[in-house]
Order: sequence, then structure tokens, then C-alpha cells
Amino acid sequence: DPLFDRPVLQVRLAIQGMTCSSCSSAVESALSGVPGVAEVKVALAMDEAFVAGDSTKFTAQDVVTAIEDAGFEAQIKSVETQKDEGIVHEIEIDVEGMTCSACQNSVEGILAAVKGVESASVSLITGKAKVTYMLSETKSRDIIKAIEDAGFGASVSQESQSSSSRNKTRESDYWRTLFRRSLMFTVPLFLLSKILPHTSPGLHRILMSEVWGVFLPLHQVLKIALATPVQFWIGRRFYVGAYNALRHGSANMDVLVVLGTTASYAYSLASVLFHSMNKHKYAKDYQPTDFFETGATLITFICLGKYLETSAKAKTSNAISKLMELTPDTAILVELDENNQVKSEQEILTTLIHVGDHLKVLPGSKIPTDGTVSSGSSYVDESMITGE
Repeated sequence: DPLFDRPVLQVRLAIQGMTCSSCSSAVESALSGVPGVAEVKVALAMDEAFVAGDSTKFTAQDVVTAIEDAGFEAQIKSVETQKDEGIVHEIEIDVEGMTCSACQNSVEGILAAVKGVESASVSLITGKAKVTYMLSETKSRDIIKAIEDAGFGASVSQESQSSSSRNKTRESDYWRTLFRRSLMFTVPLFLLSKILPHTSPGLHRILMSEVWGVFLPLHQVLKIALATPVQFWIGRRFYVGAYNALRHGSANMDVLVVLGTTASYAYSLASVLFHSMNKHKYAKDYQPTDFFETGATLITFICLGKYLETSAKAKTSNAISKLMELTPDTAILVELDENNQVKSEQEILTTLIHVGDHLKVLPGSKIPTDGTVSSGSSYVDESMITGE
């Protein structure tokens, strides 16, 4: 593959806003259109995407921009560059103890001096450092140790499963809010359209009375006043999604919702105005046909469906988060000599484990990560995984 003649950039991203296969296709199409991108994988169930391509033609930020232009939100999870010398990895580190620009410059100098580090940028405001380094020459724990030896606190920033769970919970709350707001307008609109005109002749006469200065019956004015916020305020999210989808030459569920509800609203408004301008209101046996409640009801039920869907996803994500919390915070790293005998042991954070490390698991302790058993034997309780 000619791609591997050049440095390969690999980016993993978390994506928010994908709800169906059309959404994932739109994201895949947007990513494929980025110059230099050779491979794209979008996982709808995981809300993630993987992109690989020529690092000389695009950056991770270009990928994020392409996704956001398609109408979705994206957050970078990991960035790696594969070169002839090995894999270049990028991590974000939380640095504690920086109080001034001199501290910031000191940390940058420390990071630049670590063998294998290609670039390092430190932000005093956010207290974070972004470091790019060769995996074959150094490891994240060596970088952390260098910062700690200089008198600062350091830990690897984690975009954890709990953060993903919070995002899904936030999305569920968003749709619940939209549903409640839509319901506040749709219920009175439905009652006004289907129930109240048939309850009593007196109420019917009141609803049919003309509003001064508007020259429309009261019930038509109320219908327009109730349907318009649902259509264009609560439904604004669908219009934005439809615009972004059509702009990239694709159609998704937002396009379908906008077509149906806008047709209903526009026809109803045109029918009412045509009736008024042509004096049909004086023909007592004629009433304009309107479907204001149809579009509002459709948007309300879609908001309800979105809320139920995101709520189920949030509960699933919470369950996965609780499962991930079973992972131990630390692991025992062992260093082997040329005879594969243990030369030294060191307790490290599980976030600092790298491929190729040898770990020691004591009887009764939790296994910190996936791997293969190189020596020894024991029993493992799998009940939390298998449900037995």
C-alpha cells in the first residue's frame, strides 16, 4: 500500500449526535472527503470513529472540523503517527503545582529533555501538557516521572467511560427538556383542534369570533401561536441537522422530519390566509383545512422517542462505567533479566501500562488489563463478566 510509504496518522474520536445508519454514513462520507484520509471506520453503537491516512496532508483537528461541519460533535480520544522508526503517540497530562510562566517554561524544558519526546506544549491556564513521543524510545510513565522529579504533580488525563456516560446522560436530559417544552404547546393545540370546538355551542361561538386587527377567527390565531414555537423553536435542531445533511449530499431522519412538518405547517398557514383574504369566512358552511396540530404532534413524539432512546443508552453506558470501575487503580510492574527472572518490582498506575510490559498478579487480586500468562497458574473469578 503506497500509504505506508509516508507517515500514517491514526485518530480515534468520540462522536455525539449519531442516531441512525444515515448519520454514520454522513460522518463516514465527511471523513472520506478530508484530503489524505485513506481509511475510515465509524461505529454507530460505540459512537466512535477511526481515521487513518497521510499525516503530511491532514491533522487531527481537520478531522474534527469535518465532523462538526457535517452537523455532529466530535472529541479526540487518541492520536498516533506511524513512522518508519516506530509509532509516535500523543498524550495529555494533568500538571499540578504550576503557578507562573516560569513554571510553565520549566515543565516544557523538562519534557523536551526526555528521550523520545518529539514535541511538548504546556498550558498554564488549563494545567495540561500535550506531549508527542516515540513509543519505542520512551513510555508515558517515564514522562510522568520526569515531571514529578522536578517537583510537580502529574497524571495522565483520561477521557474515561464515566465521561462518556455523562455525555449520554446530558444528551438524554436535552431531549427530555425538548419533549417537555413541546408538550406544553402541543397538548393545548390538540385540545383546541379536536376537543374544545365540540364541547359546547357557546365555546364554539367564542372560538369562531374574529380577532380585531388580525381578521382571523380566535381559534386560528391560537393554533398559529401554539404551533409556531414547536415548529421553529423546538424543531430548530431538526432544521440544522437537515441543512448539514443536505449540504453534504445526503439525507437523514432530520430531512424527513423537516419535510413532513414543514409541509403540514406551510399548507395550514396558506389555507388559513387564503380563506381570510378571499372572504370565505363569510360563508358559514365553509372552514379552511389546517393541520397545525399534526406537525406539532409529530415533533413531540419524535422528541419523546429520542428521549427514550438516549435514556436507554445512558443506562447502558452507566452499567459499563460501573463494570470499568472494577479495574484496579494500580498494577505491579516487574522487570526481567536476560534469564527471564524477576529483577525488580514496581507498583504503577494502570493508566501507565504499555504493550509489552510484564505484570505480576498476586492471588486474590484483580487482573489490571488484558494479556497472556507467561508463567504461573491460578484461578480467576469471572462471575462479574459472565453473570454466573
